[in-house]
Amino acid sequence: MRGRPQSALTEINRIDSERLRTFLYAITYHTLGREKESDAALRGGIAKYEPIDSYLIALIYAFRNQSDEAFAWLNRAMPRIMRG
Repeated sequence: MRGRPQSALTEINRIDSERLRTFLYAITYHTLGREKESDAALRGGIAKYEPIDSYLIALIYAFRNQSDEAFAWLNRAMPRIMRG
């Protein structure tokens, strides 16, 4: 985002991966103080990608300073991380 989260919204649209766009929106909206939109993007990402992206979900919660949620998702991700 390089300190320009509003500009990041435009750039996110250029990313081919819907999965990645979903999570980037959650981060960008949070940075802009648009918490309802950030929450909606994160909920959508969890609903669609939870089985494969628990680690990424944990990182987003950590970015949002929600440490309890971040550690809960990190615990979910550990078995997958350990398997490689």
